[in-house]
Amino acid sequence: MREDEIIRLVNALIPGGTLSNGVVAPMASETQALSRVRNLLSEPEMAPLAAAIERMPKIDELSLAALPLPLKTAFAKVVGSALTAYYETQAVVIAFGWRAQPPQPEGFALAAFDEVLLDPVRQRSAFWVK
Repeated sequence: MREDEIIRLVNALIPGGTLSNGVVAPMASETQALSRVRNLLSEPEMAPLAAAIERMPKIDELSLAALPLPLKTAFAKVVGSALTAYYETQAVVIAFGWRAQPPQPEGFALAAFDEVLLDPVRQRSAFWVK
C-alpha cells in the first residue's frame, strides 16, 4: 500500500481532533499507530486486505464496513493494533487527562505502609483450630 493510503486508513479509524474538554488530540497518523499499521499491512497474510483497501475509491467508514467477511478478521487485527498504539501515545494520554505514567511497579509512588492498621487484627484472639 502507498503511504498516503495508509495515512488515510489510520485517520479514518481514529480521527483525532478537538475533545469535549477543548484539548486537541493528535491525529492517529501523527502517532505510533501509523507505523504499527504500516508494518502489519506489509505482512504477507495481510496482502488480500491491503489489496482490498487499495481498490477502495474512498477510505471511509462505509467502505471499510463493506469489506468481505473473510477480510474482517484481518481488519479487526489492524484496528486493534491501531487503537492500542494510539491510546498508548503520551500526547493522547495527556489530551484525555489521564496520568502519563508507566504502569506498576515503576509508575506510581506508594505511601509507606502504616503497621498501626494491623493492630486490631493482632489483638483478636485466635479463631482457628490448634
